[in-house]
Amino acid sequence: MSSAIYLPLYLFLGLVVLATSAIADYYKPPNYEHKPHVPIYKPPPFHKPPRHGHYPPVENADLPFSFPKKPFPPIRKFPPSARPRPH
Repeated sequence: MSSAIYLPLYLFLGLVVLATSAIADYYKPPNYEHKPHVPIYKPPPFHKPPRHGHYPPVENADLPFSFPKKPFPPIRKFPPSARPRPH
């Protein structure tokens, strides 16, 4: 008698499993397309100079920032006893 209570549950779960597998088969990802090899930058060995055109010169590079026009002021480091007092 108690097994008749679970019959709709078993039918529903079976339907969910079948529907899920059908949806998974329908939404398969596309086949992998082989893309051409992308060259990877390898730095030259330390004992050899870089080849001409191995990397672009810095002066022709379009940098997203600008360098400061004047040099930064020197950093003054005081010994712990000679530090100026905060105001």
